Amino acid sequence: MRLDSPALREALDAVATFYGKDAKGFREGQGSNSRREAGDSSSNTLANEKNGNTLAARRELRVDLERRGLDLSKEFLTAFSGLKKKLDAMNDAVDSLDRNCTSIESQLNHAEESTALFMNQSEKLREEKDELEKRSELVTSFLSKYQLSEEELVNLRHAPLREHDGGAPFFDALERLQAIRGDSSEILSTPFHSAGLEILEELASMQEAAYARLYQYVKEHCQSLEKMEQAQDRPAAMNITRRAISFLRERPEYFQDCIDAVVRTRQAGLRRAFISALTRGGPNGTPRPIDMHAHDAVRYLSDMLAWIHVSIASETDVLVTMFGKRADSTEGDGGNDRVGENVGAESMDYLKDALQGIFDVLSRPLSSRLLQVSSQSLDMVVMFQAIDVLKFYSHTVGNLLPKTSRLLDSLNTCCERATSTFNSSLGRYASNLTGNIPPFASNLSAVGPIVESSAKLKKMCKVHAGSLVPEGEKNKLFKEVLANMIEPLRLMCTAAARGLDDTDMACYMINNLNVIVLSISTFPFAQGWADSIRQQIESWLSGLVTNRTKSYLQRSNVLPILTAIQGIKSTRKSMESAGLSAGDESPLSSYDGMSAETVRGALVAFHEGLGALEVTQFSKIDDYNLKSKAGNMVSMQLCDAYRTVHNEVSRPSNGYGESVWKDFTVEKVETLLG
Repeated sequence: MRLDSPALREALDAVATFYGKDAKGFREGQGSNSRREAGDSSSNTLANEKNGNTLAARRELRVDLERRGLDLSKEFLTAFSGLKKKLDAMNDAVDSLDRNCTSIESQLNHAEESTALFMNQSEKLREEKDELEKRSELVTSFLSKYQLSEEELVNLRHAPLREHDGGAPFFDALERLQAIRGDSSEILSTPFHSAGLEILEELASMQEAAYARLYQYVKEHCQSLEKMEQAQDRPAAMNITRRAISFLRERPEYFQDCIDAVVRTRQAGLRRAFISALTRGGPNGTPRPIDMHAHDAVRYLSDMLAWIHVSIASETDVLVTMFGKRADSTEGDGGNDRVGENVGAESMDYLKDALQGIFDVLSRPLSSRLLQVSSQSLDMVVMFQAIDVLKFYSHTVGNLLPKTSRLLDSLNTCCERATSTFNSSLGRYASNLTGNIPPFASNLSAVGPIVESSAKLKKMCKVHAGSLVPEGEKNKLFKEVLANMIEPLRLMCTAAARGLDDTDMACYMINNLNVIVLSISTFPFAQGWADSIRQQIESWLSGLVTNRTKSYLQRSNVLPILTAIQGIKSTRKSMESAGLSAGDESPLSSYDGMSAETVRGALVAFHEGLGALEVTQFSKIDDYNLKSKAGNMVSMQLCDAYRTVHNEVSRPSNGYGESVWKDFTVEKVETLLG
């Protein structure tokens, strides 16, 4: 045991208060024993006895401890007895307060239940009152919503459709009737469907009577549409009619009958207007009658089809004004919108059908004139222009009229017939070109058929370039035009040049082919043919230049020298490539025909001929650019040939003295050929 621990020492101090007689001596003796060394057992015993630590005291120590604890507890109870009494009194007060609070809580709960019951009863009474008020308002609103007033009934049945007010009283009453009818259909899905059926039945009879009045008014005023100008002079009447038709749209039988009436009226007026435009022209003779240009096929077709195109736009305006949109969405627009811009898909369908009915009346007079034009013996270019006009208007009108339109069918038929006639004419023209070979001119210039055909081809290219027909349609025809025009011209040139020598043949082919390529070179769609002809011209030009160069070299005796030099070089090169030794190379002057006098004479003749400046001239080539190009090519080939000869002659190993070549340098030749 650790005898010096604080806990043990505190316990011993507590025991010392009642254990032994001299507690102070015992504590001091115990403290001194802890600071000095332990003595023998006899001295300790004597000290303990002296201080009261006897055997009997140690035996009674437990009893003393319990007695001491009991005494302390009694002292504690005695000391806290007053506090305990006060706490008991406080507990009794708290219990009394709790009982009072519980009583008050029960009273409050009872009062709350009574108040809630009263509030529920009050709320129910308030809800019943609100429900009764809502029912009263609903009945009042129902009566005002699903019934026409007396004034509205009178306007609906008897109000005239006057122009000065636009029939506003009648149309306002009818709109009110339609609104009531639309609202009444909602009642059918409610428990009040029987009332809804009665209201709908009554409204239907009134609406039918109103539609009958509108239908009669529209039929009476359709006659004003025969001349649109007269109708436009009365915009108020037109607005009434348009508004009436917008209401009749809800009755297909009435609406279709109105469309038919308008179509019949417009047919008669359109036919008379077309015949008048053909024979009499416009007011006071402006524009002039279209038939006056019957001799000019392209203008005749253009004027007729342009008139029809403009008429389609005008008739579209009429139909859109009459049927295109509802009156409430068209106020102030003047009816100038085209089909499809401000109308739906359904409206566009019946408008196209109406346009078809109106313009079918022009099918016979137009087709007879178109066939008359297409059956004439026209120039090929004029026929091509006419086909382009027909295709353009066929495509344009096809976007405005249904595919089943007789007018469109007549236009397509005439276009196909004209195309077939043109193809036959084109085939005959190509056969005539290859069958009738013209004689060549003395100056080898382009012959008349080539010039004439190229001019026609250029005109047709211009027509094709300016055409507004879609690319796929116009390119299909024009590919045949290019093939049937260019290829026969090339064959005719080749056949006509057979009786000429090589030089004249080349000049003749170049002149004629150049006329052809110039007629198509500015058009991108003909670049394939133009490139092909240019290659052919280059081939003939190259052959012409080669012949001119060889002829001059032969005339000046330079060609044999050049041929010998090239042959010697070729032989040596072949031997070297074969691995054979050429031995000692003999000088060039030792070969036959390569003496110094011969070479000098050839060089003198070469230079004297250059002074005449005729070698690079090609007077029979018409085109200046080709002529200049050929001269430059001859100059380059002559310079190259002379450079080859001069380099070999001026080499010391070839055995020629300076007197042979010194006066004839390459620079002089280049200057002369400039």
